[in-house]
Amino acid sequence: MTVDREFFMRQALDLAWEAARAGEVPVGCVVVRGEEIVGRGRNRREERQSAASHAEMEAIAQANEVLGTWRLEECELYVTLEPCPMCAGAILNTRISRVWYGARDRAFGACGGVM
Repeated sequence: MTVDREFFMRQALDLAWEAARAGEVPVGCVVVRGEEIVGRGRNRREERQSAASHAEMEAIAQANEVLGTWRLEECELYVTLEPCPMCAGAILNTRISRVWYGARDRAFGACGGVM
């Protein structure tokens, strides 16, 4: 099995563009198990007026629903911007095996940016 990481990051980028067109900070995310996308998300903080409506949180929630479990240890997460502390906590708690991000967030990043 050859995983096409570029394809998955492009899917996250498409979601980031969707977020930007909606007036959001342009962040998109997909959760992948094997070669299948099981969760998609984009920033919706302005739309929902919710500080927790980050792309990663939306993609993780959808993956939980699709797979019928909170445990995502067989999954990888692709996101356009380095996850913040809240999202990093959700990633750890769901046991996602690997995170791929497109850009470092020197202000809020929790995967090496500031934490």
